[in-house]
Amino acid sequence: MEAEPTLDQGDVISAAHTMRQVPGARVAIALPSSQPRTQEDCARLAADGWRIRLYKGPVHAPGAYERRPDADRAYVRCLQTLVAAEPVPIVATHDTRLLAIAEELAAREERGGDGVEYL
Repeated sequence: MEAEPTLDQGDVISAAHTMRQVPGARVAIALPSSQPRTQEDCARLAADGWRIRLYKGPVHAPGAYERRPDADRAYVRCLQTLVAAEPVPIVATHDTRLLAIAEELAAREERGGDGVEYL
């Protein structure tokens, strides 16, 4: 059986940009914080008004942070970037520490009760 082809993060972002060109399209994107490029992608996409769902992502994926503490720190860096941007970020984690950090960052940025969305 052949392996399923995989898309890298750049391919996914490119496809989302294409979908966003459709008149009336409302496109959001999900990004894994476990990839080193994600913080830069978050900053660039948020500056362009994208809604971003941030999730941890697999630590065993090619190029990913291999240690969970490194992946958690990357998640926080991405959260800081997204909470400081205009679109409401979508926080996707069950990790209570990261949820508390998201709340604290939203409070610091004075985003109010709906300044962060949880999924």
